[in-house]
Parts: sequence; structure tokens; C-alpha cells
Amino acid sequence: MPYFRMEHYKVDVGKIVCVTGRADGKGLTYYLKPQGSIVHDGSRTYVPDDVRSTSVTMMLGIAIGERIDHDSSGMMRSVMGMGVMLDHHVTWKKGDASLFDHLLRPSNSGRDTFCTISEFIPMKSVGDPYALDAYLQINEEESLVMSTREMDMSIEDVLGSLKREITLFPGDLVGVWLEENDHPVNDGDLIEAGISNIAILSSRITRRGNR
Repeated sequence: MPYFRMEHYKVDVGKIVCVTGRADGKGLTYYLKPQGSIVHDGSRTYVPDDVRSTSVTMMLGIAIGERIDHDSSGMMRSVMGMGVMLDHHVTWKKGDASLFDHLLRPSNSGRDTFCTISEFIPMKSVGDPYALDAYLQINEEESLVMSTREMDMSIEDVLGSLKREITLFPGDLVGVWLEENDHPVNDGDLIEAGISNIAILSSRITRRGNR
């Protein structure tokens, strides 16, 4: 069973929900990632040998501790902890997608996906979730430096919008994009990300043929 770490124990993962856009009733977009896409901190992210592009986006990870549905209120009480998540997108070269991908995507552009996650920190140790410094580095060069106070959406708004569409259960992970940019990465690149030193992760991009 896929899991994430919370302090010194493992928690079974439910859904992985990624959120981007604005929580204004019009611009919020969410999508699901498979449990099997999880890559743990310190592990290599293996991508197909023959790909057109690989990119990554940093997310604030939110671990759900109590059920959230359309009747729920006081959303922050349902948050078990926070961490760092990376949204990976791998696009195959045009014409190399499987028949299944071709049927789903007329452009015949197959996609693969990964989600790197850090250890999650209990909320009691997080402090003010809107006063955290976030950074993303690729090969020790800064690609993103920001504060969570700059987020387009508050955590309450994100969860309040999601509950109108889906029910969240304990063990679900919600990843909120901290920016709208994808950062290109290549074979051998080392990705490091952190949020106020409470959650840090690293992963190296590796083509499967280079194991």
C-alpha cells in the first residue's frame, strides 16, 4: 500500500489531489494522480528513455486527517499535517504513445506522471501556515523562492472549493501549486525543495536506461 511518512510512522495514502488556479469558483482546477506515482524523498525519479520533455512544479502538500465533505466547516481542523510535493510531467515524443494514449489523445502525445513527496509535519509543529518560506532548486540553482503568504489561494479556500466536488478522507493528500510555472528538468538533474526547513525533499531525475 502506498504511504507517506508523518513523524516516525507511515500513513496509508488515499487519493492524491493536485490543485491549481484560483479558488474563486471559476478558476480552480484539480486533478488526481495515481497512488503508484509516489516517489519518496531521497529516491530517484525514473522517467522513460524516449521522452520529449520533463518538467516539475512545486506544491504545498496538505495531509487530510478528518473527513471533509459538503457539510464540513472549519477546514483547518481536518488538516493533519503539511509537507512538500513535486508535480512531475513527462511527455513522450509525438508518435511514440501507446494505442491507448492515441485513443484518448488525438494528438498522440502520451504522458507519464510522478509525485515526489517529503515527510509530512504535524500541524502543531508547522506554526502559521501563511508565514512559511518555500524554495525550489535544480542543480543547486534557485528556480523558485517565495512565501506561502503569496499563495493565490488560502488553504481554507482550496479545501472549501474541493468539498463541493469531492469528499476528502483521512490519508488523502492535497497538493496546491505554489506557482503556475513548469520548470524543465533533464536526465541527471538534482531537484531539491523545502518549506521553512520543516519539510525538505530531494530527488534525481534518471532515465530508466541509466539505472
